[in-house]
Amino acid sequence: MDVKKIKWSWVTIDQVVHNKRCILYDTILIATSGGTADVAIYDGVNTTGKKLCKLYAPASDIRGLHPRVPIFLENGLYIDVGSNVEGVLVLSQGAE
Repeated sequence: MDVKKIKWSWVTIDQVVHNKRCILYDTILIATSGGTADVAIYDGVNTTGKKLCKLYAPASDIRGLHPRVPIFLENGLYIDVGSNVEGVLVLSQGAE
């Protein structure tokens, strides 16, 4: 793994992180003090893609997806930001 090719993205609104094949290494959800935060992660470029998972974090807390093995996404990487989200840190890499 060439760490120089891993990119980080700070996501605060619904966003396409990659629009084609990619590898997801880590995701960290940070909640505001307003309540439970939620974010959905999709293999695709919008919410019609295959949902990988949904993360929840209690108010003023963090939760993450830290896979033991990186996750290969065939169709891209889309982050659907729900409520009470300060931001989502995503570590990923294109897989051309």
